[in-house]
Amino acid sequence: MQILNRTAEIERLYFLRALGYRFMPQVTNFRDYNSDFLDLEALNREINSCALCSLKKSANRALIGQGDVKSKVMIVSPAPSFSEDQSGERLCGEDGAKICDLIYDGLNLRKGEFYATSVLRCKPGLSGANERCFALCKPYLFEEIRLIKPKIIVALGEEVFLSFYPKSLENKSFESIRGSVLKFENSLLLPAYSQAQIAKNPSLEAIFRQDLKKIKGMI
Repeated sequence: MQILNRTAEIERLYFLRALGYRFMPQVTNFRDYNSDFLDLEALNREINSCALCSLKKSANRALIGQGDVKSKVMIVSPAPSFSEDQSGERLCGEDGAKICDLIYDGLNLRKGEFYATSVLRCKPGLSGANERCFALCKPYLFEEIRLIKPKIIVALGEEVFLSFYPKSLENKSFESIRGSVLKFENSLLLPAYSQAQIAKNPSLEAIFRQDLKKIKGMI
């Protein structure tokens, strides 16, 4: 299955044009032109200075990925939480601590031993985030994946999963694919419950642990 379809490629072109990149007519396949940032440090500088959408105005900071860049596991949440926005630390606060405990239970990895990031880099305001915000931030995530090369990507929630498979839930529910191990580029992708879902329904904790255990032997 082709993950990045033509719509996603166009979104990425608009994103790069907003950053000041010029279109290069001789490049026929944009997915092959994937050296936008030379390293993670350059990408993070761009994220910290980004003002492509309105979320930057209501957030205290843009949050970059944190953790072990050499880890085989990347945990992707939808957006920074209030606690993360206040502290600048990934997976903090009550919900973040709970997810870290569950990750340790399922994968035997403590915070700092995996890489944590999000699709959106700024905390959404009271009105939330629209599709344009996700479209503009998504290329940052794909660049991060290209640079870090994780073996396993854990997508926390439906919004994150749809960033990878944009049209895959048109005729089915997130629950129908949650816990499946899928392919994304050179990585494996595990759709799992989000922090918000688990906080709202603690009975999902056991399912989340079991989902993580499916990939434990792969790392």
